Amino acid sequence: MNEMTRTFGLELLEMILSTYPAVFFSHPEFVFLLKERVCALVIKLFSPNVKHQSRSSPAQQAASQDKPYYPVSLRLLRLVTVLVQKYYKILVTECEIFLSLLVKFLDPDRAVWQRCLALEALHKLLAQPNLLKSIVVSYDLKPHASPILQDTVNALSAFIQSVFVLPQVVSGTTATVAAGGSAQNPQVSSNATAGTVGLSGFYYRGVWIPLLTNLLTEPQRNTFLDGLDKSEPPGIPDCYGISVAYACLLSVLKSITVLIEEETEGDGDITSMDKEERKLKVQLINSSWCGLLNAISMLLEAR
Repeated sequence: MNEMTRTFGLELLEMILSTYPAVFFSHPEFVFLLKERVCALVIKLFSPNVKHQSRSSPAQQAASQDKPYYPVSLRLLRLVTVLVQKYYKILVTECEIFLSLLVKFLDPDRAVWQRCLALEALHKLLAQPNLLKSIVVSYDLKPHASPILQDTVNALSAFIQSVFVLPQVVSGTTATVAAGGSAQNPQVSSNATAGTVGLSGFYYRGVWIPLLTNLLTEPQRNTFLDGLDKSEPPGIPDCYGISVAYACLLSVLKSITVLIEEETEGDGDITSMDKEERKLKVQLINSSWCGLLNAISMLLEAR
């Protein structure tokens, strides 16, 4: 073995960090390596300047142009989820950077697979109430830190709204135009939803976008995050992005509900809480209500 590829190196890092967190928490030397080497590498790989061509032949470079390298991005986001889930207590500043960069993967100018990959990673993180609590305490409640939960919910909201404005761009191909209408013509006939009876989904201005309900009810393999055997982004159905974003939205709502109900156990009176508990509860609402309202309003309009 003459050299280690970036993909193999990232897989080894993920395996070590996910298996032995106790070692890193117990030894300052390992914390130093984590901060100075691993986190520095992650931030470097997040850079938009890290492209496929840096490890490609001239012919591959010409073909890839400025496209991000999928195998590296996939393993990078897997590594980031491990770092945030297991090491946020000793990587507060670094995780703020990671989460901010992860949210930027949802920007409209990103490739479809990048946005879906980020959604899968966010879904894993947002489904953990205790992690969400730590995010709010470490960032949203701090005056000079990035409001991570607020930025995340707003980004999810913007993604969901963009699906209905430009469905073909977000999903990768085109959404289904219901019979009797079109995306440009919201005037549809009474049988406009023909062929969609019995299916869950959203209907907006003549466009029918199905919902993959199994993503909401069944733990399953992530199409992108678990695709270590693939060198190219897998093909996805038109509705995959909105389905994962919808699942993220539900995870945020469930996690916030769990945290608020935990804090109000006992007599259930907010006035009986101590100052810190009240601040946390208020911040959870302040950081999420605007983005949630915008996203849910759009979904209700398209129900």
